[in-house]
Amino acid sequence: MARTDAEYAELYIQLRDKKKAFEDKCKESIKPVNDAMDKLESYFLNKLNQSGGESLSFPAATVYKSVKSSASVADAEVFRDYVMLSSNLDLLDIKANVTAVEDHIGKYQEPPPGVNFKQYDRVGFRRK
Repeated sequence: MARTDAEYAELYIQLRDKKKAFEDKCKESIKPVNDAMDKLESYFLNKLNQSGGESLSFPAATVYKSVKSSASVADAEVFRDYVMLSSNLDLLDIKANVTAVEDHIGKYQEPPPGVNFKQYDRVGFRRK
């Protein structure tokens, strides 16, 4: 016997709940592994820092030190003003703002030059 649309919608909610529970369980299960790896990374970083070296070689692996950089905007207005006044646009990553592009299309009936704009239909499910 075929399922009704109501049963299919209910099935979707059940599957989404099951997926979330599985993802939560996976996060829980992998936590000890991630914690152990973090401890080993700290151990070897300390060892490299103490020795002044950049790498350690072992039969199974080479442990090496690298630098990872991060830059976040603390004050958007101050940063934007600096970029505009200095004309140093290389400080920016260029990405189209979807909301602003939609507004532009509403006003001019087309996206700004150089921007690809796509819309697609999705189906959502909300629990009652």
